[in-house]
Amino acid sequence: MNKIKVVFYRLLFFSVVIILFQSCLNSDKEGSVNKCNERINLYKLKKDVCNVEFKLDSATSPSLEYLKLIKINDTIFLTFLNTYNNRVYCYNYNTRRLNRKILLPNAKDIKGFEIITWDSIISYQYWNQKVILQNEKGIVLNEMIVPMENNKSGYCAQPSTVAPIIYYKNKLHLLGGIMTDEKANELSHSVAEVDLVSKEYKYKLNFPKIYSDYFFGGMQYNVFLSYALNERDGLFVISFPASHQIVLTKDFVNYKEVCAGSKYISNIPEYTSDKDDKAYEYCSENGYYYSILYDKFNNLYYRLCLLPSMAEKGTENYGAKRDLSIIILNNEFKIVGEQLLKVGKDFSIENISSVVVTPDGLLFQKNNNINNEDIISFFKYKIIKK
Repeated sequence: MNKIKVVFYRLLFFSVVIILFQSCLNSDKEGSVNKCNERINLYKLKKDVCNVEFKLDSATSPSLEYLKLIKINDTIFLTFLNTYNNRVYCYNYNTRRLNRKILLPNAKDIKGFEIITWDSIISYQYWNQKVILQNEKGIVLNEMIVPMENNKSGYCAQPSTVAPIIYYKNKLHLLGGIMTDEKANELSHSVAEVDLVSKEYKYKLNFPKIYSDYFFGGMQYNVFLSYALNERDGLFVISFPASHQIVLTKDFVNYKEVCAGSKYISNIPEYTSDKDDKAYEYCSENGYYYSILYDKFNNLYYRLCLLPSMAEKGTENYGAKRDLSIIILNNEFKIVGEQLLKVGKDFSIENISSVVVTPDGLLFQKNNNINNEDIISFFKYKIIKK
């Protein structure tokens, strides 16, 4: 009887070991696991019945790709890039009236701009990686190349509304991703810091460790990062699409990672297909941290996360039928709310690149009205403390 017990317990022991071993193997394949459990429900976003609108001229399409709120002296301007005529349109935000148009260098591939003063304007040309400094009259004052890192296998600048060109403390910052279909490595930097006076640049801040541990399908999760600057604290906050955490840094050398994951996304599994053409489908069926925004008017942060597609695989709108989660963080980076927006009703996914924080609240561009293209209109969401 004792021998039988010994055999039984040995079998039980080995069974437990095997289960634990398999569990460890499975955990290694989990990918990006959301461990952000601490949250307090203090804030919500409330949709305003009134929209925010700006009148456009006949040369401007209501489809905007690069939008930025700036402050010159004491006036706030809503600015955007008109790619049809290569001009930056500057609207007085309070009056909603067009204040001026700024002609950029004659190129068809300008992806972003930064207005330091009216006579100090920076633009970025994507295909030749050229940074140009000009005055309001369009006279070029300086220019330089900020090339892709390591012959396209490393950093590549990707200016956008949610990854704007930022001039801060006499340095220009260009956020970018990695163009390879491989895991991140020591060359996988996320930002270029540029000195226009000395014409020097440095690649800084590697991708989070989760990107070197797992592969997330290349282009979608590797390239389109987002960041925001809190000038009050001199702090940059960076969002990587596959990471439930955000990165905080003042110099892109020393940094800290904090939890900012959506309660609707428990895991972003590793991309396991050996086919590149499955990457878009993979991105559509998993959560995707789209952007991070800083609200200087309320000293809060908003992290936007696209939720998995609700459409059937293989259908035309598979990647477009996705709801949006907005994670709200306070200035101590505690999750203090999370708002769910329904696609088509609360926001337009086609225009999600045109999202901006203003004194009125968080603005989402509405779908274009084909019967009236003389107006650009935004949904308005105000922050409410419960």
